Amino acid sequence: MNQVVEALSLLIPYDIDKQKIRKGPHTDGGYILVDDIVSSQVIISYGIGLEYRFDQEMAEGGNDVYMFDHTIEDIQATNSKMHFFCEGVAGHTDPFQNLFSIEDHLQRHQIGGDRLILKMDVEGAEFDALKTLPDEILARFEQIVLEVHGLNFLDDHVYRGNFCEVFRKLNRFFTLFHVHANNCDGQNGLHIVSGIPVSSILELSYVRSSSVHRRSSQTLYPTTIDYPNTGNKDKLLWFFPFLPTFLTLENFAACEERIEFCLKTQSRSSTTQLSGYSLVNVAKGKPATQSSFSQWSGESESARAVSGSIPDAFAFHTEVEDCPWWQVDLLGIFPIESIVVHNRLDMLAERAKTLKVEVSDDNANWRLVHAGLAFFSGGESGPPLTLRLDGRICARYVRISLTEREYLHLAQVEVFVRAEILEFMEFRERHGLTNLRLRAEDKAKPWWLYSIEMNSLADATKPLIGLKINHNGRFGNLLQQFANAIIFAERAGLKYVQLGRHELIDPTDPISVGNLTLLPSHVTLPPEGTFLSGVFLHTAEFAPLLSPNEAEQCHVVREIIRPHLSAGILPLDSDQFKDELTVHIRAGDIFDGEQTLWSWYRQPPLAFYILVMTRLLASGTISRVRVVFEDRGNPCVNALEQYLTEKRIAFRMQSGTLAEDLSVLIDAPHLAFGFGTFGYAVCKLSKRIETVHFFAPELSGYATAGGGSYRMIPVIDKVYSIHDRGGGYIKVGDWKNTPEQRELMCSYPIEALEVEELSRHVN
Repeated sequence: MNQVVEALSLLIPYDIDKQKIRKGPHTDGGYILVDDIVSSQVIISYGIGLEYRFDQEMAEGGNDVYMFDHTIEDIQATNSKMHFFCEGVAGHTDPFQNLFSIEDHLQRHQIGGDRLILKMDVEGAEFDALKTLPDEILARFEQIVLEVHGLNFLDDHVYRGNFCEVFRKLNRFFTLFHVHANNCDGQNGLHIVSGIPVSSILELSYVRSSSVHRRSSQTLYPTTIDYPNTGNKDKLLWFFPFLPTFLTLENFAACEERIEFCLKTQSRSSTTQLSGYSLVNVAKGKPATQSSFSQWSGESESARAVSGSIPDAFAFHTEVEDCPWWQVDLLGIFPIESIVVHNRLDMLAERAKTLKVEVSDDNANWRLVHAGLAFFSGGESGPPLTLRLDGRICARYVRISLTEREYLHLAQVEVFVRAEILEFMEFRERHGLTNLRLRAEDKAKPWWLYSIEMNSLADATKPLIGLKINHNGRFGNLLQQFANAIIFAERAGLKYVQLGRHELIDPTDPISVGNLTLLPSHVTLPPEGTFLSGVFLHTAEFAPLLSPNEAEQCHVVREIIRPHLSAGILPLDSDQFKDELTVHIRAGDIFDGEQTLWSWYRQPPLAFYILVMTRLLASGTISRVRVVFEDRGNPCVNALEQYLTEKRIAFRMQSGTLAEDLSVLIDAPHLAFGFGTFGYAVCKLSKRIETVHFFAPELSGYATAGGGSYRMIPVIDKVYSIHDRGGGYIKVGDWKNTPEQRELMCSYPIEALEVEELSRHVN
């Protein structure tokens, strides 16, 4: 059997003995469920973006809705049943990327029940997430609505293998009872794969097979409860495996009539839908070219199609030829919100019926965004061809062509970009910030990239006025973000920095720092402009305005941030404890199960702590030790406690709240740290430290998080690096939390370590 046919046969839909219901809008973001939902069922919703009316409607019906999306910071929750988390979904948990498996999400958020409803629209991540999901967890879901992507790649054996594995797995438990083709690539955006017509994106609705009786499908898709995702006509799924075998011509005629009516209804509101944002036509006035000129062509006519003015007839006209084309150079790569094509207005509009639209970054490698038969108008004569891309496609060039021998003539081509993104791009160019990127500009959409946020009353065409920290993380990372954001905002001439929420640093009122205002996390963003929102951890992204300057960051942390720390932090009198070594032992998440994410964060062996203590005791610098630790997950905690007891060294063990632990670490005269940002945060908050010992290498060798060099922090008198001279210890990047590694932490010989005093380099 044709392998593509075999794969598609896994998507045969069935009719069931229960009613269907649509939840969500009558556009993109609406989903079909079985109409027997009760309020006790919990909804797990992956992929939220800016459209979450489905989630709102479910919450208004009394269902708890757990909403996960790592590409946005937050939502405007309208119901207490809406629980949003800035986390994505993947096959395997990777906290550093803010990605978690479905199983981990259920465990971490203590979501119980065996009638769960799963909604997934995660741009291709659905395959890994479902493929690795244990059967016993999958069986807890009663309904699944799923948007599956990339079916046009079914002739690729890797994609096809993943596809078949996932849908064979789903078919063991569930019945496919509804199908709809997403028309974001046009009403006729079908692909021929191994001779079979395929829609690249499908919306699929499943129900637990044991809860329904099913029969062979007699349903023609789309149905009366389906609506097109965009302003284009809905796709007809009149082909394998969705087409029923016994239907009359009247069935087909009724379906076609319904789709045409929906198209007319939606075209009236397409402008309103697109104007949800302030959009700018970035094609206007940009250089354009075409494949040929006809006898009716005028001077510089290619540019008339991007003049911003729609003529009575056509703007440009090629000669009759094979696959004629016209294209525009936007003079920059933009995240495109929509492409609008206005047909010739006076006559012969049908000549554009095979229109194809492609985009490119380099004028050499092209990506298809629309193809297939399309009949459209433009200007005042009727709706143009509108391709909604929602900022998911970035390109510099837009090319329009025909797939046959014909004349190509159009009235106008518009390429829209959100106004606030244009303002950001101008800000970036003005300051030479070539490394700074938005999520919308990166195909991988890593969670630490940036986005534009604003007050709902703000004018998106106004300039960027502030920064918003949207990811807190651990205390050391958050403090680093505060310092980076404040310094960068001052140098860029911005007015505001909205601080991230943290138990120890969350002021109740705005704080004035020169011309800059620090906003508490709960304050609504000011409406006079836009904000750059993200994770301000990596200084390289803000070069040349920001560089790893520990002295400057120390000043910001100590003079601006420290006065606003929680009142629960009361640093001890360093003179009273001048003969005490304070050791901080990192534990927590890096010792929680098998590690794949935190491979950087290997911690020192027991020998490191013993070597530091014995040197300071022998020199008479200290007479006692305080061990501060998060929990006893790190095996060195118990081992060090036993060593201190046996050697009869005066010591205290402390594992309190973060505020309590910081109280004894800040301004402590002698400190020893493992690997991570926490030690740097403590030192930057301190006013004077006599000695710091760390287990090499420093963080600066492995990250760009604002420096990471103890010897560049001006408040430290002496810095000692302890090296693994023997070379047999765990390397940074190799930490997996295996039993063998945990054993090595306690048994590695002290003779293999070497102490080096580092020369001070205060910048």
